Amino acid sequence: MNIEENLEKKVQVYARPNGPIIIDGDFTFEDEDGNIVKQKRMSLCRCGASRKMPHCDGSHNRVNFKS
Repeated sequence: MNIEENLEKKVQVYARPNGPIIIDGDFTFEDEDGNIVKQKRMSLCRCGASRKMPHCDGSHNRVNFKS
């Protein structure tokens, strides 16, 4: 993929009301083991109660998280 093609693919980051931070688009990240992983969507915890940190596991519903 050349630079022009890469610039056309936008990544969006937004917070869902009373829920996680959502990352949408084609992106890569480095996991806790140092591996580079390609993703299209990721949900990150904002409530602090997830058992799969930093990823959201829906615990915001259980703890009645309000943003």
